[in-house]
Amino acid sequence: MSITTNGLVPLPLEILQTILILLDFESFHLASRTCRLWRNAALSTAILRRQLLSVPALGQSTGLIRDATAKEIRALYYRVCRDNLIGILCGIEYTEIVRSKDRATRIGDIPVRSAHGVQSSAHLRGLTLILDPSSSLTSACKTREIQLSPMLYPSADTVKQIASHAHPHARSFFRTHSFARIEVAVSRCGGLVAVALGQKLHIYAAQARLGKQQRQQEHVEVEVSENIHDSIQSVEFTDGDELLRCEIDSVGGSYVRYLGRRRWSCYHRPDAKAHEPRPAVITPAKRLRYWRAALQNLYLDSGYVESQLGGGGVSVRGMRAVRSTPAQREGEACVCRCQTEKYFFALLREGSCERRYVLGRIISGDEDDGVVEIVQRIPSRRGGAYLPETLDPITLPGPLPRLGMQLDRWDTRNLPRAHSPDPVLNISDDGRILAVFEPPHGQSEGVIYICAADYDALIGDSTAPCVVWPFALCGLGHELDALDVSKDEGAGGYIVTAPSHEKLLQWRMRGC
Repeated sequence: MSITTNGLVPLPLEILQTILILLDFESFHLASRTCRLWRNAALSTAILRRQLLSVPALGQSTGLIRDATAKEIRALYYRVCRDNLIGILCGIEYTEIVRSKDRATRIGDIPVRSAHGVQSSAHLRGLTLILDPSSSLTSACKTREIQLSPMLYPSADTVKQIASHAHPHARSFFRTHSFARIEVAVSRCGGLVAVALGQKLHIYAAQARLGKQQRQQEHVEVEVSENIHDSIQSVEFTDGDELLRCEIDSVGGSYVRYLGRRRWSCYHRPDAKAHEPRPAVITPAKRLRYWRAALQNLYLDSGYVESQLGGGGVSVRGMRAVRSTPAQREGEACVCRCQTEKYFFALLREGSCERRYVLGRIISGDEDDGVVEIVQRIPSRRGGAYLPETLDPITLPGPLPRLGMQLDRWDTRNLPRAHSPDPVLNISDDGRILAVFEPPHGQSEGVIYICAADYDALIGDSTAPCVVWPFALCGLGHELDALDVSKDEGAGGYIVTAPSHEKLLQWRMRGC
């Protein structure tokens, strides 16, 4: 009989494994990491095979699991844990900041988007856009005042065309069409300000002072759409200020367009030396020169994805571009995947019944002839797939504790409903964590779901089946202004930020 260093007699292996068999997958994973004794008991081939057979997404691989070797079983177990963020729920820290009644509640203020979901406000004084001085954006931005170009506003001919189209059917037109309003976004570096109105989009260099001969900031401009009835509903800098995401409302429905080239993300560029890294310091003037060319390039278009996936019976909502992996060396050459593969995360609706969140890619560098394929389909909750809520309640980090049920990892209540026409989607900069907020709808409350997305492993590993099962982070009884997922560079893990009208909610996930 062996005795541990603290004088206690360890439990026999048979008793340990009997306890492990009774645990759910998440508890089993945590128990296996307590000490060497529990790890040896948990990682036996028979016990791991039993746990893997309980994973719903592996249901079609039952024969493969039963016939797999000990090495294959252990590799598959680690793959399931990694792809499903097993163990992350024990390492979540929740904080909540109540916002004061500030300028954001005043009529006429313009919301301003910035990095990590931070929102502030601005207002117009003639052609001068003034950022809120109480905002944290002011410290990042080079100036509080931006002198707008008169070309941002529509011409008299455009106004006449819109008015003539709306006059015979004015009531139905304005009921189905969102009103065009000014949208503002500040870049992560603080040196650029994007301003959109209708179909027009301007990017201004935020200069600290203007000379006497210079009455407005230097800027570049583009018309995002050729249809005069379309209007930009939101604009946002993404991917290290290398892409600009525009949500556009049209009479036929909303769609998303990404403008830019991801030029600085590449280690190899057609106009640069091989393996040349991105400059350490990029001035606002250099960034504006980049946007003079990049703003004319349509990087990603949800309308094109819809047409390639089935046309009129398919819709893509909330599309988010996923950052491509760095260039890969092949001998002396350096192949940049962002030129040949473009990844996106979106809600895919096929007909009236089939709806789920997907990770897709466009294979080709040309938008006109790229092949669209779905790499990963995240399971969603079906109408009758509910389990009785008879489990002991616990408190998960976040509001509405009634959502914090002791859910098994494979409980269907962890799955998104995919019922909302306008979900809020986001993805971390490294493309590893997906986040979805489904707003309150009818009698159901809003929920934030978290899911893993490692598309490199999904594409490169053809032997192990794809297993991705999200979990419900928290329930909310109100709408959110934004949703952001960012890498926690200091402590490791990821930070989920969810600003709303009255509160700023934040979760730190250190278990992934």
